[in-house]
Amino acid sequence: MRLLLLQLSDIHFRAQTNPITSRLNSLVAAIRSIAPKPDGCIVLVTGDVAWSGEKEEYDNAELFFE
Repeated sequence: MRLLLLQLSDIHFRAQTNPITSRLNSLVAAIRSIAPKPDGCIVLVTGDVAWSGEKEEYDNAELFFE
């Protein structure tokens, strides 16, 4: 079984602009170049997810991970 373990740390989503969202395609391409077809994936999100803890910031993070 091939398992992909991905850790993202201190992504700091904001209510408006989020640099990580503009890098999503590059992030996915990098992951696929390392592990093109894993049997499973575990994503660890460590550090700060939101910039200031506002609900909208967490909503943005949730959309990103969907």
